[in-house]
Amino acid sequence: MYDIDERDRVLLLAELPRPTSGDPQPRLIVDERTVELRFQARRPAADRGGRSTGKQVDEDDELHVTVRFEGVHLHVFGSPNDEALHGHPLFARGLESYGAFEVQHSSLVRLLERRNRVHSAHDAKIYQRLRHVVITFHDSTFECVCTRFEVV
Repeated sequence: MYDIDERDRVLLLAELPRPTSGDPQPRLIVDERTVELRFQARRPAADRGGRSTGKQVDEDDELHVTVRFEGVHLHVFGSPNDEALHGHPLFARGLESYGAFEVQHSSLVRLLERRNRVHSAHDAKIYQRLRHVVITFHDSTFECVCTRFEVV
């Protein structure tokens, strides 16, 4: 895994749907720079004008979601599951089960930048634009460091 320091800050990503707590069936489609993550999510509740309220509705009302991550520098998919999530280094910073989060001032991004310093064309500015996303599922956790992501 990786170690964190006092700078790491975990924030809920409201623009990504939260995975269902049952069996969200996460699946990856991967190449060297792009990852598509597909899973079942809770449909966001809407107000009378049809705008999302940010709240989640009953889990019986599920939708299938594909999140496309581009400019991927690293992705990890596996443990911990929901019962061992408290062993993840970001748990004490607000990481919780069945959610989508962004890590600001990520130690993982900073580690990737340090590792790349040996490259003759290393540019530290590239790493300042990277985003660290964590999505927690029932049986697994997905982490991705990328330049951008979108729900497709």
